[in-house]
Amino acid sequence: MFDHLKMPGSYMHEEERELIKLLSTRAANAFDPCVIVQIGVAWGASVYCSRAGAPNATIYGVDIWGDDTLHGTDEQKKELNLQVIREDSKTAWEKFKGPIHFLYIDGNHSYEMVSSDIEKWGSKVVTRGFISFHDCIDCEVAEDISRAINDHLDPKKWEYLGIEAWSRYYRRR
Repeated sequence: MFDHLKMPGSYMHEEERELIKLLSTRAANAFDPCVIVQIGVAWGASVYCSRAGAPNATIYGVDIWGDDTLHGTDEQKKELNLQVIREDSKTAWEKFKGPIHFLYIDGNHSYEMVSSDIEKWGSKVVTRGFISFHDCIDCEVAEDISRAINDHLDPKKWEYLGIEAWSRYYRRR
């Protein structure tokens, strides 16, 4: 078994790792079966956190690199049981069928792509499901991500839950 707090990850604070695990656990406890989608899985720290929090969930990783950059031993990667969608998130959403219970967005950080992820992938998140964004506080790409959130995440549809380190998170109303 892996320790989600020690798995390598690019710029992932311990508080954010615990947040991802917590949201994954909440989603898994509320929905059976539980589906988690992570946009951007390079290095894989967030995926390990979701698996630690939701051992029976189906976890999809959407990334143009697939799982090529995923850290960990072969045994740890196998334990993740990650369903890889090797494609740009802007086009992959059309092929993805079914609901999402927790959506984690940490892919392309441009305003255009984050906006697209919110509108397209966010529309698949069920009522009482969660969405979380990485790199939207105190880092060089935070302005574009925060602007996309403010412009495209409707507060009438999404309840703001908080901030942990560089991440913001919400629940669908």
